[in-house]
Amino acid sequence: MKDCDAAIYLVIGGERKHVPNPETLHLVFGPHPTIIEKPEDAFKDLPKVGALCSHQPVMRGADHDAAYLFIDGYKRQILNEATGKHMQLDHGTPLVVPQCTMDHFAELGPVIDYSTYEHLDNQE
Repeated sequence: MKDCDAAIYLVIGGERKHVPNPETLHLVFGPHPTIIEKPEDAFKDLPKVGALCSHQPVMRGADHDAAYLFIDGYKRQILNEATGKHMQLDHGTPLVVPQCTMDHFAELGPVIDYSTYEHLDNQE
């Protein structure tokens, strides 16, 4: 989402992570991302928590189908394909890694489910 100061953020887990440059935007969200513009007050209750790394991979373990977005060394499960599509995280096949590698990372917060963010899409 884009606020009135022209900065772009990934809104996730009740926080805003800054997307620092066009390269990061395209690496994380694909070649044609949709940017939702909102006035700053739409984000007033969401703290800014740093910048998004340009290599936020979507990965899954070799033994499971669940896909995860990695943020700041933690994994967040993407609930389903609809959520991946809604969050524009579906522009490529998740990187498959050994299951022991995936199991090594701690989960951060609840599963990513786009229905928990629909209220932001519906704000004027």
